[in-house]
Amino acid sequence: MTEPTRWNTMVTRELVGRRYGAEQAARIRPVLRAVNVRLHHVAMHYDALRAVTTRNLDDPIGKGKLPFELMFVNEGEPGANNLFFLECEMQLFGAIQALHAAADNLAHVLYYGLGWNLEDKPRKDRVSFNTVLNRLREPANGSDVNLAPVLDCLNELKQAPSFKMLEDAANHIKHHGGLHATVSWEPSPDRPYELRLSEFERPDGKYPQQEAVAFLEQTHLVMSQIVVNTGCALNVWLKNSDRDNPLPNDCLRSHPTEPDHAN
Repeated sequence: MTEPTRWNTMVTRELVGRRYGAEQAARIRPVLRAVNVRLHHVAMHYDALRAVTTRNLDDPIGKGKLPFELMFVNEGEPGANNLFFLECEMQLFGAIQALHAAADNLAHVLYYGLGWNLEDKPRKDRVSFNTVLNRLREPANGSDVNLAPVLDCLNELKQAPSFKMLEDAANHIKHHGGLHATVSWEPSPDRPYELRLSEFERPDGKYPQQEAVAFLEQTHLVMSQIVVNTGCALNVWLKNSDRDNPLPNDCLRSHPTEPDHAN
């Protein structure tokens, strides 16, 4: 899966500290870590899912096993596929929920990076991707050309079809638990099987079955790119707001994102 490319979160912390002080830099540190770690969690869930399908489907198919044997029979006992599907759902749900959380983590990065917590707007217990986006869209902020790149990033994510499904899938799993994994056999001449997410319905629409791996890959790609673009846009905004002590331009996009394991 595609990993985030470049956003120097260390520079973000330094710029936040310069603008708002050491306490604010300390506040933003855990959410900076969280947004990056969540994207790494998705990649880990993806790798684990591939291991499950390789062990249970790819390897046996390579040894000549038939779909009926793989799905329904294990040493003569029917229903042996239950554990396989539970393992698939565990990794799929974990990836979906991590991606969904990454959007809210990103919102908290902006909440502290823009100093909105110092105004208590929105209230700390109301901070989410949507509440931060809505405030950015308010006339006073929407007309701020310096914030336009940040707003553009969040608008792009909000309008992405894969993100809409991600929001709905995460909420459906959380509140209804209705999604499950299925296998479609021989979806095309060159593919022996396809792992799918079941169809589900939300108040504003119905989603058909989705090819699970393609959905994860596309959503992870969209989220990763927009997280990085948002972080870089925030760095530029912070740099421009600290003209008395600016950083070199090449500091703004200089290091790959990676988990910050420091306490």
